[in-house]
Amino acid sequence: MARRTTAIRRLLLAVPALLLALACRAAPAWLPAQVTYSDGTAHSCELQAMGDGALTVKVSSQGRSLPRKVLLSDILEIRQEVEEAQQNQPWMYAESGKNERIALAEASYPFLNFGTVILLASGEVVRGHLISAAFRCREPMGKAGKLFLTRQLKGTPGQTADDLRYPLRIRLTANTPQDAKAITGTLAEAVFGRLERVVAIDLKRAILVEATLSAGNTFSFPPLLDGAYEIYAQTSRFLLAGFPETDEAVPDALERAFRLADDFFDDRNILARNKLRTLVWKQRRHFYHDEAHLHGGVMRHLEVWQWHLAGDEWKLDSRLMPFRLKQQGGEADRPLRLVPAFSAVEPGAVLAPEAPGRNLPYPPPRSE
Repeated sequence: MARRTTAIRRLLLAVPALLLALACRAAPAWLPAQVTYSDGTAHSCELQAMGDGALTVKVSSQGRSLPRKVLLSDILEIRQEVEEAQQNQPWMYAESGKNERIALAEASYPFLNFGTVILLASGEVVRGHLISAAFRCREPMGKAGKLFLTRQLKGTPGQTADDLRYPLRIRLTANTPQDAKAITGTLAEAVFGRLERVVAIDLKRAILVEATLSAGNTFSFPPLLDGAYEIYAQTSRFLLAGFPETDEAVPDALERAFRLADDFFDDRNILARNKLRTLVWKQRRHFYHDEAHLHGGVMRHLEVWQWHLAGDEWKLDSRLMPFRLKQQGGEADRPLRLVPAFSAVEPGAVLAPEAPGRNLPYPPPRSE
Protein backbone atom coordinates (compact mmCIF):
# COMPACT_ATOMS: atom_id res chain seq x y z
CA MET A 1 0.00 0.00 0.00
CA ALA A 2 2.78 2.40 0.93
CA ARG A 3 4.55 1.62 -2.36
CA ARG A 4 1.38 2.41 -4.34
CA THR A 5 0.92 5.68 -2.45
CA THR A 6 4.52 6.69 -3.23
CA ALA A 7 4.03 5.93 -6.93
CA ILE A 8 0.84 8.04 -7.04
CA ARG A 9 2.59 10.90 -5.25
CA ARG A 10 5.43 10.83 -7.80
CA LEU A 11 2.94 10.85 -10.66
CA LEU A 12 1.10 13.86 -9.22
CA LEU A 13 4.37 15.72 -8.77
CA ALA A 14 5.35 15.03 -12.38
CA VAL A 15 2.08 16.32 -13.89
CA PRO A 16 2.79 20.08 -13.40
CA ALA A 17 6.25 19.74 -14.97
CA LEU A 18 4.77 17.89 -17.95
CA LEU A 19 2.05 20.51 -18.42
CA LEU A 20 4.64 23.28 -18.21
CA ALA A 21 6.80 21.58 -20.84
CA LEU A 22 3.82 21.17 -23.17
CA ALA A 23 2.84 24.82 -22.70
CA CYS A 24 6.36 25.98 -23.52
CA ARG A 25 6.30 24.04 -26.78
CA ALA A 26 3.79 26.24 -28.56
CA ALA A 27 1.55 24.87 -31.29
CA PRO A 28 2.21 25.96 -34.89
CA ALA A 29 0.77 29.39 -35.71
CA TRP A 30 -2.47 30.00 -37.62
CA LEU A 31 -1.66 31.54 -41.01
CA PRO A 32 -4.06 33.32 -43.41
CA ALA A 33 -4.48 31.40 -46.66
CA GLN A 34 -6.49 31.23 -49.84
CA VAL A 35 -7.36 27.72 -51.02
CA THR A 36 -8.30 27.06 -54.66
CA TYR A 37 -9.97 23.77 -55.56
CA SER A 38 -9.96 21.70 -58.75
CA ASP A 39 -13.53 22.77 -59.59
CA GLY A 40 -12.47 26.43 -59.70
CA THR A 41 -13.96 27.44 -56.34
CA ALA A 42 -11.84 29.22 -53.75
CA HIS A 43 -12.19 30.39 -50.18
CA SER A 44 -10.16 32.23 -47.57
CA CYS A 45 -9.34 30.71 -44.20
CA GLU A 46 -6.64 30.33 -41.60
CA LEU A 47 -4.47 27.19 -41.67
CA GLN A 48 -2.53 25.48 -38.93
CA ALA A 49 -0.28 22.54 -39.81
CA MET A 50 -1.00 19.55 -37.61
CA GLY A 51 1.86 17.77 -35.89
CA ASP A 52 5.20 19.59 -35.72
CA GLY A 53 4.16 22.29 -38.20
CA ALA A 54 6.29 20.96 -41.06
CA LEU A 55 5.44 19.42 -44.42
CA THR A 56 7.58 16.51 -45.62
CA VAL A 57 8.33 16.29 -49.33
CA LYS A 58 10.25 13.50 -51.07
CA VAL A 59 12.65 15.25 -53.44
CA SER A 60 15.17 13.82 -55.90
CA SER A 61 18.73 14.85 -55.13
CA GLN A 62 21.86 13.45 -56.77
CA GLY A 63 20.11 10.24 -57.81
CA ARG A 64 18.41 9.65 -54.47
CA SER A 65 14.94 10.30 -53.09
CA LEU A 66 15.35 12.25 -49.85
CA PRO A 67 12.76 13.59 -47.39
CA ARG A 68 12.80 17.35 -46.94
CA LYS A 69 10.87 19.19 -44.25
CA VAL A 70 9.42 22.62 -44.98
CA LEU A 71 7.72 24.87 -42.42
CA LEU A 72 4.37 26.38 -43.37
CA SER A 73 5.64 29.78 -42.21
CA ASP A 74 8.35 29.67 -44.92
CA ILE A 75 5.96 28.90 -47.80
CA LEU A 76 4.38 31.34 -50.24
CA GLU A 77 2.42 28.82 -52.28
CA ILE A 78 1.71 25.08 -52.56
CA ARG A 79 0.50 23.58 -55.84
CA GLN A 80 -0.76 20.06 -56.44
CA GLU A 81 -0.17 18.92 -60.02
CA VAL A 82 -1.74 15.78 -61.49
CA GLU A 83 1.12 13.60 -62.76
CA GLU A 84 -1.06 10.68 -63.81
CA ALA A 85 -4.81 10.13 -64.09
CA GLN A 86 -6.26 6.66 -64.62
CA GLN A 87 -9.67 5.05 -64.88
CA ASN A 88 -9.27 1.73 -63.12
CA GLN A 89 -11.62 -1.23 -63.31
CA PRO A 90 -12.43 -2.93 -59.98
CA TRP A 91 -11.16 -6.50 -59.80
CA MET A 92 -10.59 -9.42 -57.47
CA TYR A 93 -8.31 -12.44 -57.40
CA ALA A 94 -9.82 -15.53 -59.00
CA GLU A 95 -8.45 -17.76 -56.26
CA SER A 96 -6.45 -17.30 -53.09
CA GLY A 97 -2.74 -17.70 -53.73
CA LYS A 98 -2.96 -17.18 -57.50
CA ASN A 99 -2.22 -14.06 -59.58
CA GLU A 100 -5.21 -14.45 -61.92
CA ARG A 101 -7.56 -11.47 -61.66
CA ILE A 102 -11.24 -11.21 -62.51
CA ALA A 103 -12.70 -7.86 -63.56
CA LEU A 104 -15.87 -6.93 -61.68
CA ALA A 105 -18.96 -5.66 -63.46
CA GLU A 106 -18.87 -2.38 -61.56
CA ALA A 107 -18.09 0.89 -63.36
CA SER A 108 -14.49 2.14 -63.38
CA TYR A 109 -13.19 4.67 -60.86
CA PRO A 110 -10.64 7.52 -61.19
CA PHE A 111 -7.22 7.28 -59.59
CA LEU A 112 -4.89 10.31 -59.48
CA ASN A 113 -1.19 10.64 -58.65
CA PHE A 114 0.03 14.08 -57.59
CA GLY A 115 3.33 15.89 -57.71
CA THR A 116 3.81 18.87 -55.40
CA VAL A 117 5.42 22.23 -56.16
CA ILE A 118 6.26 24.49 -53.21
CA LEU A 119 7.38 28.10 -53.63
CA LEU A 120 9.41 29.19 -50.62
CA ALA A 121 9.83 32.70 -49.28
CA SER A 122 13.52 32.41 -50.26
CA GLY A 123 12.53 32.14 -53.93
CA GLU A 124 13.51 28.46 -54.08
CA VAL A 125 11.07 26.09 -55.77
CA VAL A 126 10.82 22.63 -54.20
CA ARG A 127 9.45 19.88 -56.45
CA GLY A 128 8.67 16.39 -55.25
CA HIS A 129 6.03 14.15 -53.79
CA LEU A 130 4.28 15.24 -50.63
CA ILE A 131 3.87 12.79 -47.82
CA SER A 132 0.25 13.33 -46.81
CA ALA A 133 -0.22 16.60 -44.92
CA ALA A 134 -3.10 17.58 -42.65
CA PHE A 135 -4.16 21.09 -41.65
CA ARG A 136 -6.69 22.56 -39.30
CA CYS A 137 -8.76 25.11 -41.17
CA ARG A 138 -10.95 27.85 -39.70
CA GLU A 139 -12.97 30.36 -41.69
CA PRO A 140 -13.74 33.99 -40.80
CA MET A 141 -17.26 33.15 -39.61
CA GLY A 142 -15.90 30.64 -37.12
CA LYS A 143 -16.54 27.45 -39.11
CA ALA A 144 -13.72 24.97 -38.48
CA GLY A 145 -12.64 21.82 -40.24
CA LYS A 146 -9.66 19.99 -41.68
CA LEU A 147 -7.85 20.12 -45.01
CA PHE A 148 -5.77 17.29 -46.45
CA LEU A 149 -3.13 17.16 -49.18
CA THR A 150 -2.43 13.63 -50.40
CA ARG A 151 0.02 11.85 -52.68
CA GLN A 152 -2.83 9.89 -54.33
CA LEU A 153 -6.58 10.21 -54.62
CA LYS A 154 -9.07 7.45 -55.42
CA GLY A 155 -12.64 8.11 -56.55
CA THR A 156 -15.68 5.86 -56.42
CA PRO A 157 -17.06 3.62 -59.23
CA GLY A 158 -18.95 5.68 -61.79
CA GLN A 159 -16.92 8.85 -61.28
CA THR A 160 -14.35 10.39 -63.61
CA ALA A 161 -11.36 12.57 -62.77
CA ASP A 162 -13.44 15.68 -63.49
CA ASP A 163 -15.87 14.69 -60.73
CA LEU A 164 -13.20 14.81 -58.02
CA ARG A 165 -12.77 17.92 -55.91
CA TYR A 166 -9.41 18.46 -54.25
CA PRO A 167 -7.14 21.37 -53.20
CA LEU A 168 -5.23 22.57 -56.24
CA ARG A 169 -3.39 25.57 -54.80
CA ILE A 170 -2.81 27.01 -51.35
CA ARG A 171 -1.48 30.56 -51.16
CA LEU A 172 -0.24 31.77 -47.77
CA THR A 173 -1.33 35.37 -48.10
CA ALA A 174 0.53 36.81 -45.08
CA ASN A 175 3.90 35.23 -45.93
CA THR A 176 6.18 37.49 -47.96
CA PRO A 177 9.38 36.95 -49.98
CA GLN A 178 12.60 37.22 -48.00
CA ASP A 179 16.10 38.33 -48.91
CA ALA A 180 17.66 34.86 -48.98
CA LYS A 181 21.34 34.20 -49.61
CA ALA A 182 23.34 31.10 -50.44
CA ILE A 183 26.19 29.57 -48.46
CA THR A 184 29.09 28.50 -50.66
CA GLY A 185 32.48 26.98 -49.98
CA THR A 186 35.61 25.32 -51.29
CA LEU A 187 37.79 22.62 -49.76
CA ALA A 188 41.34 22.11 -51.00
CA GLU A 189 41.35 18.55 -52.34
CA ALA A 190 45.01 18.05 -51.45
CA VAL A 191 44.19 18.73 -47.78
CA PHE A 192 40.65 17.44 -47.31
CA GLY A 193 40.20 14.90 -50.09
CA ARG A 194 37.46 14.78 -52.71
CA LEU A 195 34.05 16.12 -51.70
CA GLU A 196 31.32 13.45 -51.64
CA ARG A 197 28.42 15.12 -49.84
CA VAL A 198 27.68 18.37 -48.02
CA VAL A 199 24.58 19.12 -45.94
CA ALA A 200 23.55 21.87 -43.54
CA ILE A 201 21.39 21.73 -40.45
CA ASP A 202 19.03 24.70 -40.27
CA LEU A 203 19.15 25.34 -36.52
CA LYS A 204 16.03 27.51 -36.50
CA ARG A 205 13.84 25.02 -38.38
CA ALA A 206 15.56 21.74 -37.40
CA ILE A 207 15.79 20.50 -40.99
CA LEU A 208 18.54 19.25 -43.30
CA VAL A 209 19.42 21.10 -46.52
CA GLU A 210 21.48 19.45 -49.27
CA ALA A 211 24.24 21.28 -51.14
CA THR A 212 25.15 20.93 -54.81
CA LEU A 213 28.72 19.85 -55.57
CA SER A 214 30.66 21.42 -58.45
CA ALA A 215 34.05 21.23 -60.11
CA GLY A 216 37.00 22.50 -58.10
CA ASN A 217 35.82 20.72 -54.92
CA THR A 218 33.23 23.44 -54.32
CA PHE A 219 29.74 23.30 -52.84
CA SER A 220 26.78 25.66 -52.83
CA PHE A 221 23.45 25.67 -51.04
CA PRO A 222 20.26 27.14 -52.48
CA PRO A 223 19.26 30.61 -51.20
CA LEU A 224 18.69 30.11 -47.48
CA LEU A 225 16.27 31.80 -45.13
CA ASP A 226 17.34 33.70 -42.05
CA GLY A 227 18.98 31.83 -39.21
CA ALA A 228 22.17 29.94 -38.41
CA TYR A 229 23.36 26.75 -40.09
CA GLU A 230 25.77 23.95 -39.22
CA ILE A 231 27.71 22.49 -42.14
CA TYR A 232 28.63 18.80 -42.41
CA ALA A 233 30.92 17.62 -45.23
CA GLN A 234 31.85 14.07 -46.19
CA THR A 235 35.07 13.73 -48.18
CA SER A 236 37.17 10.81 -49.34
CA ARG A 237 39.44 11.37 -46.30
CA PHE A 238 37.39 12.97 -43.49
CA LEU A 239 34.01 13.50 -41.92
CA LEU A 240 33.84 17.24 -41.17
CA ALA A 241 31.26 18.43 -38.64
CA GLY A 242 30.06 21.90 -37.70
CA PHE A 243 28.78 20.81 -34.28
CA PRO A 244 30.02 23.37 -31.71
CA GLU A 245 33.16 22.50 -29.79
CA THR A 246 31.98 22.06 -26.24
CA ASP A 247 32.97 20.28 -23.03
CA GLU A 248 29.46 20.09 -21.60
CA ALA A 249 29.04 16.95 -19.51
CA VAL A 250 26.36 14.38 -20.31
CA PRO A 251 24.09 14.07 -17.25
CA ASP A 252 23.22 10.59 -16.03
CA ALA A 253 19.53 11.26 -16.75
CA LEU A 254 20.36 12.06 -20.38
CA GLU A 255 22.53 8.97 -20.73
CA ARG A 256 19.70 6.80 -19.39
CA ALA A 257 17.17 8.32 -21.79
CA PHE A 258 19.63 7.89 -24.65
CA ARG A 259 20.07 4.20 -23.88
CA LEU A 260 16.30 3.65 -23.78
CA ALA A 261 15.69 5.14 -27.24
CA ASP A 262 14.57 2.51 -29.77
CA ASP A 263 17.20 2.06 -32.42
CA PHE A 264 18.45 -0.40 -35.03
CA PHE A 265 22.03 0.26 -33.92
CA ASP A 266 23.22 -1.78 -30.96
CA ASP A 267 26.42 0.26 -30.51
CA ARG A 268 25.84 3.98 -30.05
CA ASN A 269 27.45 6.79 -28.07
CA ILE A 270 27.07 10.50 -27.36
CA LEU A 271 30.22 12.21 -28.66
CA ALA A 272 29.39 15.78 -27.60
CA ARG A 273 26.61 17.85 -26.07
CA ASN A 274 25.55 21.44 -26.75
CA LYS A 275 22.73 22.39 -24.37
CA LEU A 276 19.72 20.36 -25.59
CA ARG A 277 21.48 18.90 -28.64
CA THR A 278 23.78 15.89 -28.80
CA LEU A 279 26.16 14.61 -31.47
CA VAL A 280 25.59 10.86 -31.71
CA TRP A 281 27.79 8.17 -33.26
CA LYS A 282 26.11 4.84 -34.06
CA GLN A 283 27.34 1.63 -35.64
CA ARG A 284 26.32 -1.97 -36.21
CA ARG A 285 28.27 -4.84 -37.66
CA HIS A 286 25.88 -7.76 -37.57
CA PHE A 287 22.36 -7.76 -39.00
CA TYR A 288 20.34 -9.71 -41.55
CA HIS A 289 22.34 -10.05 -44.78
CA ASP A 290 25.15 -7.90 -43.35
CA GLU A 291 27.82 -9.86 -45.22
CA ALA A 292 26.12 -9.22 -48.58
CA HIS A 293 25.97 -5.47 -47.90
CA LEU A 294 29.16 -4.79 -45.95
CA HIS A 295 31.51 -7.72 -46.67
CA GLY A 296 32.80 -7.74 -43.11
CA GLY A 297 32.49 -3.98 -42.66
CA VAL A 298 30.24 -1.81 -40.51
CA MET A 299 27.15 0.39 -40.91
CA ARG A 300 27.64 3.83 -39.33
CA HIS A 301 25.56 6.96 -38.76
CA LEU A 302 26.47 10.37 -37.42
CA GLU A 303 23.34 12.07 -36.11
CA VAL A 304 22.29 15.18 -34.20
CA TRP A 305 19.56 14.55 -31.63
CA GLN A 306 17.35 17.37 -30.30
CA TRP A 307 15.97 16.99 -26.76
CA HIS A 308 13.73 18.87 -24.35
CA LEU A 309 13.40 18.66 -20.58
CA ALA A 310 10.11 17.69 -18.92
CA GLY A 311 10.98 18.41 -15.33
CA ASP A 312 14.09 16.32 -14.73
CA GLU A 313 13.43 13.94 -17.62
CA TRP A 314 15.09 14.19 -21.02
CA LYS A 315 12.68 13.66 -23.93
CA LEU A 316 13.81 13.09 -27.51
CA ASP A 317 12.26 15.46 -30.08
CA SER A 318 13.99 14.69 -33.36
CA ARG A 319 17.00 13.15 -35.08
CA LEU A 320 18.86 14.54 -38.07
CA MET A 321 21.39 12.41 -39.96
CA PRO A 322 24.21 14.27 -41.72
CA PHE A 323 26.21 11.10 -42.47
CA ARG A 324 25.24 7.52 -43.34
CA LEU A 325 28.14 5.21 -44.16
CA LYS A 326 28.29 1.64 -45.36
CA GLN A 327 31.93 1.02 -44.60
CA GLN A 328 33.15 -2.07 -46.42
CA GLY A 329 35.46 -4.62 -44.84
CA GLY A 330 39.08 -3.47 -45.09
CA GLU A 331 38.12 0.16 -45.71
CA ALA A 332 39.96 2.61 -43.46
CA ASP A 333 38.07 4.75 -40.96
CA ARG A 334 37.61 8.39 -41.92
CA PRO A 335 38.61 10.64 -39.00
CA LEU A 336 35.84 12.81 -37.61
CA ARG A 337 36.91 16.46 -37.26
CA LEU A 338 35.11 19.41 -35.69
CA VAL A 339 35.51 22.45 -37.96
CA PRO A 340 34.82 25.77 -36.16
CA ALA A 341 34.28 27.57 -39.49
CA PHE A 342 31.32 25.22 -40.18
CA SER A 343 29.52 26.16 -36.94
CA ALA A 344 26.71 28.78 -36.76
CA VAL A 345 27.17 29.87 -40.38
CA GLU A 346 24.91 32.66 -41.66
CA PRO A 347 23.45 32.87 -45.19
CA GLY A 348 25.77 34.67 -47.57
CA ALA A 349 28.94 33.21 -46.08
CA VAL A 350 31.79 31.98 -48.27
CA LEU A 351 33.68 29.17 -46.54
CA ALA A 352 37.25 28.08 -47.20
CA PRO A 353 38.73 26.38 -44.11
CA GLU A 354 42.46 25.84 -44.42
CA ALA A 355 42.75 22.65 -42.39
CA PRO A 356 40.58 20.02 -40.69
CA GLY A 357 39.68 20.92 -37.13
CA ARG A 358 40.08 19.08 -33.85
CA ASN A 359 39.88 15.31 -34.05
CA LEU A 360 36.92 13.75 -32.25
CA PRO A 361 37.94 10.15 -31.47
CA TYR A 362 35.44 7.40 -32.17
CA PRO A 363 34.29 5.42 -29.13
CA PRO A 364 35.80 1.94 -28.85
CA PRO A 365 33.57 -0.72 -30.45
CA ARG A 366 31.12 -2.42 -28.14
CA SER A 367 32.46 -5.77 -27.04
CA GLU A 368 30.87 -8.63 -28.99
